[in-house]
This record gives sequence, structure tokens and C-alpha cells, in this order.
Amino acid sequence: MLPRMGIGNSRNKINMKIIKSVLSGVVLMAACLGAGATTRLEMTSYGDGYGFPGAKLTEVFTTDDGRFNVQSIYSETADQNLMFSFITFKKFSDPEARWIDVYFSTMRLGKPLEIGVYEDAQQFPYEVAGYPGLELTDTSGAAGNIDGKFEIFDLKRDEKNKVTSFAASFEISTVFTPIGLRAVTGKVWYNSDAAIPAIPEPNLLWLAACGLLMVAGVKARRNATA
Repeated sequence: MLPRMGIGNSRNKINMKIIKSVLSGVVLMAACLGAGATTRLEMTSYGDGYGFPGAKLTEVFTTDDGRFNVQSIYSETADQNLMFSFITFKKFSDPEARWIDVYFSTMRLGKPLEIGVYEDAQQFPYEVAGYPGLELTDTSGAAGNIDGKFEIFDLKRDEKNKVTSFAASFEISTVFTPIGLRAVTGKVWYNSDAAIPAIPEPNLLWLAACGLLMVAGVKARRNATA
């Protein structure tokens, strides 16, 4: 009879190899399924971001820079309004500290937010009936009386109506910019891998020219009253 010593150990080694292979496959599959999902904010300001002429500034914020959240502002219409928020890890006393909130709403449309394009957005929460709402506020203030547009590319909620993934783009013009020119454009992702196409840039030369005309008008009024 052959000795049985070592057979059990060999079987255990084989079983451990099988278990490790299965676990590796599960981890790899999970990584593949979650690949591409991101949480980030990309925002480009033309001028100071609120309609005044100046340099173009593009900012990108990720989870390395701060905390993100997506939630409804008004619970009674929770499926019709969302706030995408970002706040840096830095203390508010730090001059480089930032917080940014972007509001999306269909409250005045009387229907839930869903994937699609929303044109002629007005300042949230002051939009009139029949128009979507959009607003941007950050450390320096609010965008104010705006004309905008946004498109939702991804919006999923759980059984408690909590947002689990979200992706959207937005374009904002203020009262100081010509009709059709965007003072601020942006893209937001929250645990989403949705593809968002590039947003066309406004005509910066025309924007600057209008800004100069506005400044000239202010100076003329001051001279007239002097």
C-alpha cells in the first residue's frame, strides 16, 4: 500500500489555488464593471464667469480635491430638483478654499428630472411656469439672472429616491452677456461613466467687445453726472 502522507496537503494546496483563482476573477470582474465611473466637476469661465470680459479659466475638481454630493433641495418635489455640490478639503479661512453648487430643476415644468436636453433655463428657484431652472453659486457668489441650458446624460436613484449616479452638462449666460453666448460652461459626474461631448466655446471676441461697450457706457453716464 502506498503511504498517504502528504496527499491531504497536496489537495489543500490545489483547493487554495482554485479559491485564489476564483477570487482574482471576481475582483477583476468588479474592477471591469466599475471602470470608468467617476465623480468630478469641470467648469470653464469666460471673463470672470459672470459676464464680464477677461481670460478663459478652466477648472477641474476630483475626489482628490474635496467632497461631492448630489441631493434634492425641496423634499416635496424631490424628483424634480437636484443640487450637485463640491467643497474643498481646505478650511474656509484658506484663501484657496472653494465651494461650488449647481442646481438643476424641472419644478416649473411639472415633471421629474430625466435624461434629456433642457433649453431656455431660467434662474433657479425663480423660473416661471413652463421653464426649467438652473443656477450656479460658488465662493464668489451666484450667477444671478441667467439664461441657460442643461442636458442630463445619466440619472439613477435607489428605492429611497436617493441619487446613485448622475451626469450632466450646463451652459450659463448672465444678463451681461449677449444672447446665445455662455459665460460659464461645465460638466458634472457623480459616480457615473456617462460620456459627455465637448461644449462649444462662445465667441470670445464678441463677448469682449460687448464688455468694452458696457464699460464705455458706464463711464459716459459717470461723466454726464459729474
